[in-house]
Amino acid sequence: MKYTLISLFCLGNLFFSNSQTHPGLTFGTNVSSVRTDFFESSSRTGLHGGLSFLAIFSEKFQMISDFYLETAGAKAMGREYNSDNNLSEATFETKQYVNRFSFSLMANYNFYKEKVGVQFGPKLGLVNFEKFSEDLVYYGQPDGIQSAISNYDVNEAMNKVDFGLSVGLSYTFSDFLLAGRYNFGLRSFNNADYIGIEQYELSNSSFQLSLSYFFKSVQIVF
Repeated sequence: MKYTLISLFCLGNLFFSNSQTHPGLTFGTNVSSVRTDFFESSSRTGLHGGLSFLAIFSEKFQMISDFYLETAGAKAMGREYNSDNNLSEATFETKQYVNRFSFSLMANYNFYKEKVGVQFGPKLGLVNFEKFSEDLVYYGQPDGIQSAISNYDVNEAMNKVDFGLSVGLSYTFSDFLLAGRYNFGLRSFNNADYIGIEQYELSNSSFQLSLSYFFKSVQIVF
């Protein structure tokens, strides 16, 4: 799957070399969550912003390449730790931060009046850092699983490259493009081979709402 996504990125860049390509700016908000059986979590709201490039092939078909910084992660429930080396019944909420540089390559096909379209494409995330808002968090499950996770362990256990797929809808008006996408990760961004942390899979998904502005008077020629 990883090599398939890389091939799609390379193929998309070839498309850009044979089209009218316009630079732009993109920004928006995203609601992310983490999928794991290791601890309970809920969604976290973040922001993203960066550069976009629009390759126009026809009024119906375009390719959009986005380079942006995003804040992702989740809210998690931790257990308080007592002096008897056990987890107490008291819980507290902590935030899991996953800040990273992301690159997406989206095919955009307009199916209604050249304004409303569907989007599909791969997404790569280069993880900047991950941490919990608390320095040391203890998690517990009803089945007795307990583990201490420090921020050092979290960063050491991170896979620095995350990849997935994105699907969504778009609406074009004037020089703007409004897009709503669902991004789902295809691999665990936790390295289960790291000895300082329990072996578990941890992958993320997010809903992303973006507004992009493209400079139609500026055209990039390859």
